[in-house]
Amino acid sequence: MYKGDNLSSINKGKSIIKGIFFAVFYIFYYGDLLATYPGEANASPVILIENEVYDFGTILEGIVLTYGFIIENKGNEPLLIPRVRSTCACAVADYSKKVLPGQKGSITIEFDSNGSGGMTVDYKIHVETNDPEKGEFDLTITGHVDPIAIITPERAILKGNMGEEIKAELTVTSDARRPFKVISAEPRIGKDISCSLKEVDGSKPIKYQLIIKNIRKERGKYRDYITLKTDSDLRPEITIKVQAEIL
Repeated sequence: MYKGDNLSSINKGKSIIKGIFFAVFYIFYYGDLLATYPGEANASPVILIENEVYDFGTILEGIVLTYGFIIENKGNEPLLIPRVRSTCACAVADYSKKVLPGQKGSITIEFDSNGSGGMTVDYKIHVETNDPEKGEFDLTITGHVDPIAIITPERAILKGNMGEEIKAELTVTSDARRPFKVISAEPRIGKDISCSLKEVDGSKPIKYQLIIKNIRKERGKYRDYITLKTDSDLRPEITIKVQAEIL
């Protein structure tokens, strides 16, 4: 009995050792495979964008910029981009709606700087994806826009007593990098104001004197606009606000 029990214990011990060996082998071998080739339960797209901010530096008003944000799918499932929307003056020109694993796509935006002269812009483009770790995020376009025309003051203020001459004088100066000429100046409505435009002789850069006069003969407040038509391909029209109060 004693010898049989001893032999049984030895065999049992060998079985335990074999079991431990195979368990360790299984963990290391199949664990390495799982790390290299994830199972379906861990499969997902992974979006990578090297730069989520586009800084265009300084540009002149009127220029239209086109820029493509490059995206890459680092995951093992197709990356889906169901929606990209702009919350600003940028327009979404095009974007990749599906990016396969290991492939690259893009989100292309256009920014029309017309009307942003004198501003430092910081605009957002909102992106939605099926990446479980980055389902929603914003891309940014930023930079400064120099005005193609410097208008001093920025708007015309007409204020005075009825019966008196009420006028405002403004200066319109073109940017020396893209000089332009003003072809005409006209009120948008025109029933309460008149205007005249004169180029300042010998001015560099080109400069104009704009005079706006009140022609209303009644008390009250009103608004109008002066439209300057230019020969500039960047800014063919410039609008100047007019605010008036006749006492």
